[in-house]
Amino acid sequence: MATAPRQLWCWDLTYLPTELAGRRLYLYLILDAFSRKVVGFEVHETDDSQHAAQLLKRTALAEGIHAVKTKPVLHGDNGATFKATTVFAMLIGRGSNPRTRGPE
Repeated sequence: MATAPRQLWCWDLTYLPTELAGRRLYLYLILDAFSRKVVGFEVHETDDSQHAAQLLKRTALAEGIHAVKTKPVLHGDNGATFKATTVFAMLIGRGSNPRTRGPE
């Protein structure tokens, strides 16, 4: 439960249909659970853990997370993209406190 901004971030990947048959885009989104502020998002043509890792890095920099003592808890649905080793290694390597389970 979040009682203030920057305590809990939720992220997800959503498929966006296009006008072209058989083609879709992928919306990567990070939301602050307390304020409901979209703190980061990107749209890509592929589902790739590299996109997720880069979005998280860019969002943390933009939101000044490096300067706060307590890092946000990062909550996700354990989809393959977000629990990938690439993303987990980036979180742990940066000394963050993701409070997420590692790759299974």
